[in-house]
Order: sequence, then C-alpha cells, then structure tokens
Amino acid sequence: VAATLPTYKRISGVTFIKDPLPRTRLGKIQRHLVLSMTQSTKTAVEPAPEQESETDQDIRQTTTGEAVIGSLVGLVSADRTLRLDDHLDLDLGFDSLKRVEFQAALESRLGSIPETFMGEVVTVRDVITKLMALQQIPTEHTETTTSWHQIFETPLSPALTKTVLAPLSLGNKIIGQIGMAIIGSFSRIAFPLTVRGLKHLPKEGPFILAANHLSFIDPFMILGTVPRSMFTQLYTLGWEPFFRSPFRRWIARVGHVIPVGPATPLAIVLKTSVALLRNGKSLLIFPEGERSLDGELLPFKKGLGVLACELNVPIIPVKIQGSFEVWPPDSKTPHFHPIILTFGESLRITPSMIETWTTNDEDPHVVASQLVRDAVASL
Repeated sequence: VAATLPTYKRISGVTFIKDPLPRTRLGKIQRHLVLSMTQSTKTAVEPAPEQESETDQDIRQTTTGEAVIGSLVGLVSADRTLRLDDHLDLDLGFDSLKRVEFQAALESRLGSIPETFMGEVVTVRDVITKLMALQQIPTEHTETTTSWHQIFETPLSPALTKTVLAPLSLGNKIIGQIGMAIIGSFSRIAFPLTVRGLKHLPKEGPFILAANHLSFIDPFMILGTVPRSMFTQLYTLGWEPFFRSPFRRWIARVGHVIPVGPATPLAIVLKTSVALLRNGKSLLIFPEGERSLDGELLPFKKGLGVLACELNVPIIPVKIQGSFEVWPPDSKTPHFHPIILTFGESLRITPSMIETWTTNDEDPHVVASQLVRDAVASL
C-alpha cells in the first residue's frame, strides 16, 4: 500500500509503549513528551543475515545494482548489512532529506532521474528494478560523494524559475504593500498584537525568519508586521492546495507566497528556497513543518539546518504567542486573544561550528536546527 501513497502519508515507524500517554490538565496529549518517550524506547535491532537467492545476487551484481548499493553505502551506518528487501524508511531510517541525498548520489552515477522517482520507491529492490525499467545508462563508475552544495547547484526548471524569480508588476507591488499594511493595522487593533525585537531584523537580505507555527494566521501576522521596505524582499512557502484557483494564485503572487504541495519533492522545496536566498531575497519558514495541535513547540525539521549550514545566512528566531488561542485547529471561527510576536537576535552557522560538530560525530544539519529551536523556545 505504501508504494501507492505519497511519502508524507506513509508510516515511517511503529513504537509500542506500555505506559499511559502524558496529558495536560485539560486532557490534551503532550506531543513533545510522547516524542521523547518513543525515542527512549527505540532500539535498533538488525535482523539476522539471510542467504540471498541466486536471483537476488544476480540483481545486486548488475551495473545498476552495484550503483545503487554503492550510493547507499555512504548514507547508512558502516556496520549495516544492506539487503534488497530493506525498506528505505523503516529499515534504513531514511527521511525526506536522506531520500534527496540518495537520489543525488544515484544521479552522480547513473545520470538524470525524474524528480518524482524517490516518491515511487519503497525498498532497495524497488530502486534497482525501477531504474532498470527507466533504462538508465551508467556513467563511469566512481566512488562519488554528492554534497548538498552540488544538489543546490542543479538549476530549477525554467517554469519554476519564472514563478519564483519573475519580478512583480508595479501594480501588484502596490497592491501587496497596501494589503499587508491593512493586515498589520487590523492585527494590532483586533487581537491586539504586541511586537517585540524589531531592532533585530537586518536592514537588508538575504536572511531567514524561523518561526513556530500555532495557527494559519501566523504568516499573515509576520508579513503584516515587518517594515514595508522589508516585505518587498520577503517570501514564504504556502500550502499549494489552497492556492489552486486563479484568484488565489494571484493572491499568492501578490503576497509573496510560493505555493508548495505535500507531494512536492523536498529537493524542489529546498532548491526553491536556495534560489530565493541567492538572489538576495529573504525567507520566512516554519521549521516544525506543521501547525502545533496543542500549542507546544514541535521538533524542527532538518531542512532548516541544511539551509543554515550550506548558505551561511543570518537566521532570526521568531516566537508567536497567542495565535493558537485566537484560532486553534479545531475551531471554525477566531476568538479574541492577545498575540505577542517576538523577534530574537540573529544566529549564523559558521564553518568552525560545522567542523566542531562533525569532529564530535554529530550531524551539523540536525544540531543547527536544534540550535535555532532552542533560540525560539527561549524568547
């Protein structure tokens, strides 16, 4: 069944816990404590080696099979025995970012692969057989290491480049400025909105605003609060299914929203972000990757760490308080409640920090994301 679903709908793991789930006094599940419980109960138990059939040995020894296994070697632990029936997520522990790295490693050996390819495979065997079906012609077989820098150097498609980087007309610029000014003024009156730390915002980009996510009104609060001169260069990623009608697509363009869908390959999302930042634009992102269902701060995704480490741009932590009470996920109408929006001091991930983390056998992208999360939590 998993092969027929987009990656974001697939089960990535199952953990059984005997103890009751921790809850607040109101009975809501404390998701951050549940996460720590699941992490503490995980044990990596590798199944006992089995003798491969002659057919599987033949598949492994094909040029494509050797290229796939060779690409996996640098992405899994050194003592991991790779099997053709290994599940990429459940057995090898791949997340969306690891799939991007895997595809890039495959392309360095086998040439171009469709961007949707990694969303169509589940096991190592799937990868090999589907590549064979695509009739990929291997290039010279070398032990190639593909970095995020190399991935980001791959250009966007012409259509996406036009969508992301095409300048707005003067009329749309004016409409966008007026619209955000109205949102900012309305927010201060209706909720009311208190803004702190605007002095920490850089005078010019590129930079990243990394905010927690409590309600669908969060991006409007932030975009409507920053100085008007900054808004002209500030973009955010939005829920593509919401922006499918012509009018809403126009709203997205005027409001500096780049629509991305749940099935959009992560490589495209990251490369779009990189294209914006490298062209002097700034980016508002919500590193939790979803709205909090209970108001608690969720773990930050690794993608923020990738951008922070690879681009070395300033990151401004942003904390939103009160928007969960204004419009919680289970409510159809907003409620009156004060909102506090706090901008913290900027962070920058330096090469020396990355070197230290690497020396300590830590994943720099994970540590960088956690560093920003801690900064948001402390505001």
